[in-house]
Amino acid sequence: TPWHQALAQVADPFSTGYAGGSKNLFPDFGSNVRTSNTVMYTAPATAGFTADLAYSAGEQGGSASAGRQIGASVGYSKGPLNVRLAHNHKNSDIAAAPGVVAVDRSVGRNTLLAVNYDFKVVKAYFAYNVDEGFNAAPLGNTSNPFGGVRPTASTDGNEILVGLSAPIGSGTLLASVMRKDDKTSFNQDASSWGVGYLHPLSRRTSFYTAYGSIDNKNGAGYTVANNSESGSGDRAFNLGVRHSF
Repeated sequence: TPWHQALAQVADPFSTGYAGGSKNLFPDFGSNVRTSNTVMYTAPATAGFTADLAYSAGEQGGSASAGRQIGASVGYSKGPLNVRLAHNHKNSDIAAAPGVVAVDRSVGRNTLLAVNYDFKVVKAYFAYNVDEGFNAAPLGNTSNPFGGVRPTASTDGNEILVGLSAPIGSGTLLASVMRKDDKTSFNQDASSWGVGYLHPLSRRTSFYTAYGSIDNKNGAGYTVANNSESGSGDRAFNLGVRHSF
């Protein structure tokens, strides 16, 4: 989705791929990341400006609108500055069966401001995201990973990220801090931090290591995640080799 691309390509020094990345607290799961039955148009870059528009048909029996999703983004990238504003709008109605009126689950909305700026000695990252409505902020792990009070997906909240990447020798240091503000009555806030290092072994192969930690409040169930799995604990360590094809 345009929203996910803004988060991964502009806002997150970890590109959502390692422990310590934005997936720890930002709702980068489910249809916020990828949708089916989608048509997407990317406008040619003009004087540094870009735009994306995506439409996803719901394809649910009994309702033409249930599950329908629209996403869009506008951005500007020139010199050291890269900024993008993205919005995700999903109809979260659920059609029970053909001919049956869809259950009203309301509209889920995500609005993200993503920025990075390259100071040469360090590249700074910033993200601010607002979630509103049912299914706007799906949890990565819904199985109550820590026991006790069952975590509840927020229907009204925001997330903020501040991060950096910096050249260290031939490699790159990554770091970020995040906070989740749950404005519902559950008040399941959380904070997170992460650090990582990438070291090139060749033009397309790199060694990576990363660590992420989350502090959950009031029964919040956020887990340290990455692009391959949603996580099962509030701390995680990555070590491996990646190859780009």
